[in-house]
Amino acid sequence: MDAMDDYVFKQHLDACKTLLEKTTCLEIFNYSESLYNVNDERPLPEEVIDDFLHKTGEFAPPDNMPTDLKLLSGKDALHADTFMDRTLSLNKNVYESMVRTMQLPTKHIESTAVVGPFFWHHYSRQGDDPCLQIVYRKSDVRKHDKTRGFEMVLSHSFRTNLTSGFIKGTPTSDLVEVLQQMRACPAEAGHPLVLPVTFLTRDLSERNDMRQRDARTWLRRIENFTTMREGSEQDVMLALDGIARDLTECYAHVLWRPPMLYSSLVDQMRKAMSLFANLASLVQEEDLYFASTDTIADFGKGDLQHRHDNLLSRLDFTQAKLIGLEHYRETTLERLKLQRESVTRSHKLTGRPVSSNVWIYFVIMVPITAALVASWIWFERHRQSQYAKDDADFDSNIIKMESSIVKVIQRKTAVRSVWSYA
Repeated sequence: MDAMDDYVFKQHLDACKTLLEKTTCLEIFNYSESLYNVNDERPLPEEVIDDFLHKTGEFAPPDNMPTDLKLLSGKDALHADTFMDRTLSLNKNVYESMVRTMQLPTKHIESTAVVGPFFWHHYSRQGDDPCLQIVYRKSDVRKHDKTRGFEMVLSHSFRTNLTSGFIKGTPTSDLVEVLQQMRACPAEAGHPLVLPVTFLTRDLSERNDMRQRDARTWLRRIENFTTMREGSEQDVMLALDGIARDLTECYAHVLWRPPMLYSSLVDQMRKAMSLFANLASLVQEEDLYFASTDTIADFGKGDLQHRHDNLLSRLDFTQAKLIGLEHYRETTLERLKLQRESVTRSHKLTGRPVSSNVWIYFVIMVPITAALVASWIWFERHRQSQYAKDDADFDSNIIKMESSIVKVIQRKTAVRSVWSYA
């Protein structure tokens, strides 16, 4: 493991919190003699997880065991915050042991907060054991205050033909059905991409197509109403309010799971398939594969080639569905846009209806308004008359004061004249 990756892994591991979930283990072993095949899924208590990881105790394999699939599973994750960022469902020491023992990608712990469907693959080689590492998850949904989603982190060893890893999902995901399908078809377990491709195709099953068709039917009902509506103006306004809500809900249905986003996911899986085929040839040339009869050295002429071609065919089929779904979705969105514009214009033209109780306003408010206006006019006139009276009194007082001053001056002048003649 690279020193930088190891440092980042430990840093993220220290920052994570643990919310333990019930854990099970799934083992699928395919022998050349089908009588000895193993297809087992059972609860895995925490005290024996280490035995499972290191293949000791009751999990010790027999000699020359052609292992195909070995998984730790948390298929019924029930904690409300199980897919919160920086959250693990295993104890930190168990998680670290699992990553190092199964040669899982350390970058998986950095993906706990990714949004949207996320698929990543990488070729890793530690010594003489090359492996293909895969991370696939979608865990950004929170509904009814509970996180929803799934995740899988896998590593396929070309030396042992072993696909090992950890997979977890909430009850709303298709994880239980995917594992049931794997157990029903154990011969397919030898290909490292069978789990991601199976999960993707179930995620994009006919339910996804029916959701778009239901949205188109919903839209058609809205179109029928907006083009042929009848009834009173008030009924029309109430119906238009309901249609506005229906348009919003219909938009949400149509925007769910964008086909082009999942089309890019299909492209990424196809690249991983191509990388797997190239690595198979490389390992064959270097003579590193020696574990079983159904080996990577037989790639191109054995059952593994048939499984590989079948998965590619499944991806091509899914891609074709997504292309058609994208065109269908775009048409629905354009028609929804037209209906939204039509409803907006109807609101503006029709306006708000006048209530039948509008007479109450005139009976109560008009007399009150008239009384207030009359009171204000009376008060204003009374104030103006008071101002006029005050002005008249002020002028009269000025005249009286001037007369008084003149008389005083005249009296003083007369007295001064008498003294002069004396």
